[in-house]
Amino acid sequence: MTKEHYLQMKKQARVWFTVNIIISLMAIAGGILVVISKSRHIPFLLMALGALTLMNQFLVTPAFNAKKEAEEEHPDWKVLSTKDTKITTENLQKGFLVSATALLIVIIGFFIFYRPFPTMGYQTKEMK
Repeated sequence: MTKEHYLQMKKQARVWFTVNIIISLMAIAGGILVVISKSRHIPFLLMALGALTLMNQFLVTPAFNAKKEAEEEHPDWKVLSTKDTKITTENLQKGFLVSATALLIVIIGFFIFYRPFPTMGYQTKEMK
């Protein structure tokens, strides 16, 4: 593995991990809302978990493993900066597709399973 390829893998691992954390935070916020509203939270949490697992399996894990293998071969490369490194277009498109799919699964799952509390109008009287 060349130094340039290592820097690309290092940057990819960082970028996809950050995107994964952002989508995870959105899933957690949606999960909290679904649980608070006493909606069907288990299917939503399973959908969110599946989306994040998909993203981890196709983006984060391969980039992280390649980076880790290169760091074992060349320990001095750990200190290199990824500031001027560009992610290849092919990997960027693949990452965007998987990330967008995971985000859509989380958002669609939220809107499918979220049922807000029924609101009572001010003119509606409670029946006892």
